[in-house]
Amino acid sequence: MNTFIVGDAFPVTSANVALMQLWIATRHVLVLQRALLAKPGPDLVEHEQFLHTFLAITATLKEAADAFCLADSLGSFSAASPDLSSELALARKECNESDASSLHKQVLVRLRNTAGAHFGTKLIEKGLSALSSQSLPLRVGGTSFFESTFPLATSLIENILESHGITQQDALRVFPAVINLGAALQKIADAAITISARLGANSAA
Repeated sequence: MNTFIVGDAFPVTSANVALMQLWIATRHVLVLQRALLAKPGPDLVEHEQFLHTFLAITATLKEAADAFCLADSLGSFSAASPDLSSELALARKECNESDASSLHKQVLVRLRNTAGAHFGTKLIEKGLSALSSQSLPLRVGGTSFFESTFPLATSLIENILESHGITQQDALRVFPAVINLGAALQKIADAAITISARLGANSAA
């Protein structure tokens, strides 16, 4: 089965809208992960790329987590295969904002609301104050756009992360957990989309 009628498979319901939000967000995370495969040049440029991609992925994953919780509450995964039990268990734990130990509570919502999507004014002001006495080169790396960076921009991002108690080492440590959650949500979303598309195709046949 390669084709289906969208309206048959996914009528406009609250559950389907939440499922689509989850699905699109997980696709966005996947595309952002692909960006990390690129090797832009000097270590400083790769460091900047990691920081920004980390923030973008956590911000998007916060949206995916919220959509998952809504879709889950509306029964979108009631027909999920038992093979997805571990992914569903992981997602339900880590996307639970009321759980103080969840990834959602500890990382996603904090970074999304102040750096991953908004770059909060107060944190930028705090960063500029903290860096005010430092002497930085304007630009480092190669001569092209992709091979160079501005250390001030990277330092501000590092400062924002540190304001949340997240050092470069912490970001590297938590990143695998972020990626694992993204992979679980993507697998869940892909499976739910596939089931609905096949049911829609069968009903139209």
